[in-house]
Amino acid sequence: RLHLMVSVSVTDSGLKVRYWIDRWLGILRLEGRFSGPAFCNMAGMVLEAGDIDGEFHKQLRKVQESRPDLLDPEVDVEEKFRIFRSLRRGSNSRAVDMKVPES
Repeated sequence: RLHLMVSVSVTDSGLKVRYWIDRWLGILRLEGRFSGPAFCNMAGMVLEAGDIDGEFHKQLRKVQESRPDLLDPEVDVEEKFRIFRSLRRGSNSRAVDMKVPES
């Protein structure tokens, strides 16, 4: 599967998207990876969303512990969040808020 993701270099909230993409590409180059999937295992095989969920949940639990004002500690992150669904919903909600046309 090939995906083209169009994005701004810096978001309205100040997130430096281009900077972090460049950092990620630098890591891949240091590993000798110049083609293939960006999110892959050590064998170069593409990671499935389910493979990434464990780390996603781990990071969300850290947020719960350090910033309970952002993510209620009572929320079961494994039940409530999945990497693909959660990020898609967030981007869709943001697009609606920004009044981005659907087509």
